Amino acid sequence: MPLLCVFTILLTAGTVEAQATASLAVIPQSTPAMPGSIATASVTVLGSLPISGFSYGLSHDNTILALTAPNVTAGGAITAAQSGLGPDFLSIDIFANGFTFATVINTDVAGTDLLANTAHEVTLLSYTVAPTATFGTTSLTFTGALGTPAVALSVGMGTEFDDAPAVTNATLFTTITFQRGDVNENGQVTISDVIYLLTQLFAGVPLTCLDAADIDGNLVLAISDAIFMLSYLFDGGTPMPAPIGVCGVPDAPSALGCASFACP
Repeated sequence: MPLLCVFTILLTAGTVEAQATASLAVIPQSTPAMPGSIATASVTVLGSLPISGFSYGLSHDNTILALTAPNVTAGGAITAAQSGLGPDFLSIDIFANGFTFATVINTDVAGTDLLANTAHEVTLLSYTVAPTATFGTTSLTFTGALGTPAVALSVGMGTEFDDAPAVTNATLFTTITFQRGDVNENGQVTISDVIYLLTQLFAGVPLTCLDAADIDGNLVLAISDAIFMLSYLFDGGTPMPAPIGVCGVPDAPSALGCASFACP
């Protein structure tokens, strides 16, 4: 008789634990910053597990922005840690082109960490904008190359960690003050500005502040801007977007630009 061999295959089911992940984000002020003013931002950290500590560097262009020691402070999540006692370790170092931030919330494994799956505001920033800054953008960028030795991007979550956290960098807009509608920069908004705008549109007369000529604020210079201004001036039409009446900054960043403007 043939020999029948029976093979039994045992399948063992296993579970694979998901790796702990974290992210860092810098959030700039929503309005454009003027030369010589203070521009603010904050940094948040989020982890898939409770956060025990973290470190990062954030760089900036030091021809546009400057930081001094009082302008980099721990955010509310850090100062309120451990029932208001604060972290067990905190280090902030300022450099010409950025700063580093490192903290250990607690050195006791049984201590209180920052809650998981929550964006915690951990750093508050106040940059001084250079008086020579013009219209444009400047970046705030996470980096692991600042300091000696370099401070790495790392988030510790108990026995887990993420040494390559996801980062969200930021763009800060800078602008100069202008008055929307004062296309010829004489301190008034009149029909002469409509004519000046039409001349620019059809005869190529250069403008130093395109934002002032963007009457409807749609980031496009067109004949509709002249029509909008005529309606506003003579038919009680919709008011122009800020800044109007006096020199100021726009409510939202513009892609057109304002290289210079003669404010009265």
